[in-house]
Amino acid sequence: MANKTTVGWSAWRRLGGVLAGAPSLGIASDRLAVVFVRGPDGAIYTTRQAHHAVLVGTDAWTRWSRLPGGQIHAMAPEVATDSDGLMHLFSRGADGAMLHSAQAGVLTATNASCPDFPTAWASLGGRFRSFEC
Repeated sequence: MANKTTVGWSAWRRLGGVLAGAPSLGIASDRLAVVFVRGPDGAIYTTRQAHHAVLVGTDAWTRWSRLPGGQIHAMAPEVATDSDGLMHLFSRGADGAMLHSAQAGVLTATNASCPDFPTAWASLGGRFRSFEC
């Protein structure tokens, strides 16, 4: 992952973790990047920028954390942000149904340590599968 700095792009740096699919990027209400991935166990994991790299002059990320819920995901999550600045995650479950999880509240200085996705993944139903293009 690379960052844009005041003088150009930073070098790639390892953020750790083991991915079982492509990462998805969201921008939190505090304008920091949040990355979501599917791990090899089928769970969804997240890490986020610890602070604005351009303002501080260095790049730092939080530790990877597993989002709550015992669902097995068959694909990497997609991220959407609503008009209130809350992130919504969508993923296909192992049974083919569409799953959804929503961020509980806008990030502030007092709760900015991790995006808060306390709710269990809700099934939106349907049966979806991937097709090669």
